[in-house]
Order: sequence, then C-alpha cells, then structure tokens
Amino acid sequence: LCEACVDRPACVQCSKPIGTQGITVGGKTYHPECFVCTGCKKPIGSSFLAGKTGFMCHSCSPKCAGCGQVLEGGYISVDGKEFHQGCLKCSECKAQLQDKLLPNATRTGYLCVGCTRKHVAKKEAVEE
Repeated sequence: LCEACVDRPACVQCSKPIGTQGITVGGKTYHPECFVCTGCKKPIGSSFLAGKTGFMCHSCSPKCAGCGQVLEGGYISVDGKEFHQGCLKCSECKAQLQDKLLPNATRTGYLCVGCTRKHVAKKEAVEE
C-alpha cells in the first residue's frame, strides 16, 4: 500500500482502503458499492434496516402480515407470519390480540377469546 493508503480504514467487505467516501455502520466501514443488501445484493445507500443476517434495504426487509409495513423493532410471530405488536387483531371484532394468547386461526385471520367462544357456541347450536 502507498503511504497515503496506510492510514485509511479498510472496507470490511473487500479489505481495500476506503478513499474519501465510506459508510460507517456499527463501527465498521464499507465502500458505498460494498455495503449491499443481504436480500437483493444491491448497494443499500443510507436507508436500511439491520436484520439477523445483515443489512437490508427497505424493499427486502420483512413486512408485517397485518399492515404490510416494514417490521422495525419488536414483533410477534404467529404461524410463520410476523406482525407489529398492534397489528395482530381479531378478524371479527378488531380487538388487539395479546402475544401471550395463542389465537385461533380461521380462513380470514385470528380470533380473540370472546369471538372464539361465539363461534364454538354457534357450532354447538347447529350440531344439536
């Protein structure tokens, strides 16, 4: 390396010295073209989310099954689907379901305890 390059930080991805432009995330520095989405492998730029497997652009970031928006922060996972805390709702009365409650799945979504009881009562009445 030349004398000017010795003092420059190296890119975490390609190990080459970083010139005047670099992206530093979590104390690690990347060339803009080396800071890529783990999903689509395209350069991310300045708007991204940190996931379990690396950094992701907003297009590739996991989405809430309830509202379709990007999942940021905490979320609830039910039947392989992820929801924001406030987006997991009863498909009938729209009450927010608690993460400690195992919702009853229907063709249209999930039911709270009250609506589940109504469905069971209706089913029992039809069977009698």
